[in-house]
Amino acid sequence: MVEKNGKGKEYTNGFLTYIGDYLDGKKHGKGKEYSSVDGKVIFDGAYFYNYRIAGKEYNNESHLI
Repeated sequence: MVEKNGKGKEYTNGFLTYIGDYLDGKKHGKGKEYSSVDGKVIFDGAYFYNYRIAGKEYNNESHLI
């Protein structure tokens, strides 16, 4: 299987759940994460090998927390 590198997208339950950068198949760099239930933004920031390291986190109403 080829691992994602560069820009990409992930979908779950028909919803876009992530759009951003990948390295070695992991979220790495800038990205935006969305809820798999309703598609609302839940995180916008930076990732380091799938870990959120800096950015803005939102509640289920897409309000900044």
